[in-house]
Amino acid sequence: REDISLLETIAERTWIAIEKLKVDRALRDSEERLRVTFNTTAVGFATLTPDTHFIDVNNAFCQIVGYSREELLAMDYGGLIHPAFGENSNEQVAQLIAEKIPFITIEKIFIRRDGAEIWVQNSISLVRNAEGAPSHLIVICQDVTERKRSEKALLESNQRYQTLVEISPYAIFVRRDDRIIFANHECAKLLGAETADQIIGKSNFEIMHPDYHNVARERMELLRQGQLNVPSLEEKIIRLDGGIVDVEVNASPFIEKGEPAILVTMN
Repeated sequence: REDISLLETIAERTWIAIEKLKVDRALRDSEERLRVTFNTTAVGFATLTPDTHFIDVNNAFCQIVGYSREELLAMDYGGLIHPAFGENSNEQVAQLIAEKIPFITIEKIFIRRDGAEIWVQNSISLVRNAEGAPSHLIVICQDVTERKRSEKALLESNQRYQTLVEISPYAIFVRRDDRIIFANHECAKLLGAETADQIIGKSNFEIMHPDYHNVARERMELLRQGQLNVPSLEEKIIRLDGGIVDVEVNASPFIEKGEPAILVTMN
């Protein structure tokens, strides 16, 4: 019985030792995969103390901000943030640590080592230790400066387009699926509406004299096929008050917010 008990004890301890070795090996493999990912990915990674001092950074993060790893490890995360975003960033980290929010995803301006301002998108999460206390922050950083420039250029372009359309002496409307989705002030005026909202949603045929419906259907089919050189058409339109107006109509297909649409001008 003593021999059996001894063998059972040895077997149990051996089994525990083997399982521990497996766990240790899995942990080492996991840490190695994490290290390779951390160091080779094109996305910036950084770990911070709960009070936002750098613990570690990868090469991509250094390239984004223009600082060396050694310089960053002597810095605070807040030293990269443009003053306009500093207070908001501190508040969000405090909420993260207080478990008021699960994670942070925010776009802000970083100031690079050379003084250049760049837009970044940062995702920040908090890691807690076994006791549940804050251990460290993980930051995933992407440079989105070019996207922000494109968005700004597009916004400015849209604003210029909107201004030109509104001050145009021509009546202009956009239709999709044969329904008006946009009209300028001159179009509303031509149709006898007080505001453009009164004609939004109307069918193209609701404002067109019945004598021109067949011709309009033929033109619409050409436009659906993507033909750009559809000749202008002189036709009659019906105002909201029932009055009839002679107009010259030009129509061109284009893509509006990713969907095919038709731009129509009348004078």
